[in-house]
Amino acid sequence: MRKLTRKNLTIVLILIIGFALTACSIVRHNSRDESKSKVVNQTLTNRKFKSLRVRTQSSAVAVKAGKEFAVIYHGEENLKPEVDRDKDSLSIEQKPKRFHKNDSEQTIVVTVPEKLTLVKIDAQDGAVLINDLSAKSLAVGSEDSKITVNNLTTTSGTKLRTEGGNIVVRNSHFTGYQINASDGRIEIAGKGISGDFYRKRILSKNVLNARSETGSIIVK
Repeated sequence: MRKLTRKNLTIVLILIIGFALTACSIVRHNSRDESKSKVVNQTLTNRKFKSLRVRTQSSAVAVKAGKEFAVIYHGEENLKPEVDRDKDSLSIEQKPKRFHKNDSEQTIVVTVPEKLTLVKIDAQDGAVLINDLSAKSLAVGSEDSKITVNNLTTTSGTKLRTEGGNIVVRNSHFTGYQINASDGRIEIAGKGISGDFYRKRILSKNVLNARSETGSIIVK
């Protein structure tokens, strides 16, 4: 009888330990699922504006011509940027989240149906794309990502800055150029430029001022 009791106790202990391990595994799995933020595809605003300022931490940014004013965000819900409109100026800001592991890409797409006065973008860790935009002036800054500009029309100059990404400008007219690629190549209209800088009519009104520390700058 004593041996049977010990055997039963052993079986009971094994069952208890098994149930405990299973419960811990379920809790850990649920915790991981809860920590993952929901992915959304959302229009943040359709309000009209004349100037645009964008500041992001990890989102790619695209500003392009469209049939209507719109700001569309795709990515994790808890990284969704804040949008604020003050008079004719629209501000988009993606604030940093401490201790957050980013498991998906985010994109902010801004469509504009008419000419703007100012477009200023500061993308810390995301590529920037400008397509078919008309603005009085444009300023784009990025730490390590690529800046691409297609069919841009400006009247008071364009400034493009990136630490480690490439800069590519296509089909955009400027009256002057001030280009600096410290550790990359420079190409203007299909022609490679020797050295790390290129200057032409830098005192004119609509100058392309582009700088990359380690990337290349190509103007087509």
